[in-house]
Amino acid sequence: MLFRQLLVHPMIKQVRSSGLMIAVELEDAEKVKSLITACLAKGIILDWFLFNDKSLRIAPPLIINETEIREACSVIIHCLNENHI
Repeated sequence: MLFRQLLVHPMIKQVRSSGLMIAVELEDAEKVKSLITACLAKGIILDWFLFNDKSLRIAPPLIINETEIREACSVIIHCLNENHI
């Protein structure tokens, strides 16, 4: 899965998925909240889980293409690096 290949960063503890429902685990809830806020400012909509505050959810549309996946992952990694999350 392309998301798993591209979402590699020291702050990302684990990437889990069932189809295109993806969970990305970080160190703590504050980092998740900061990443969601930073990505939203750059046009990438992420969400959190009510039952797991250390993970964020990526739920792209089923018609997403490879270019859009690469762009979204690039923004996520960029936000992890730039915002010192």
